[in-house]
Amino acid sequence: MAKAGAGGLTPLRVRAVRAFLEAAGYTAVPGKHKHLKFRHPARPPVLLPLQPQTMLSFSAARQIGAALGYPDAQAFVAAVLTKEQPPAARDA
Repeated sequence: MAKAGAGGLTPLRVRAVRAFLEAAGYTAVPGKHKHLKFRHPARPPVLLPLQPQTMLSFSAARQIGAALGYPDAQAFVAAVLTKEQPPAARDA
């Protein structure tokens, strides 16, 4: 039996995460990709699946949350659900 949340899905749709990323200053990179790539001038790039109606996987939520500065995936999911602003970008 797998750990809780190890390979499941989050309650987030890709559409909601895209809107959250765009509000956080990310822009979509044009091109032919299997995933939609987002870039930010001060943060790491992020990849999202192309289908906006699909649910976001837990591992994708963990990676996106880490790129935005959240301590774990649950904090990222809660922030997207409440439309909270991400932590301030760290100066490089």
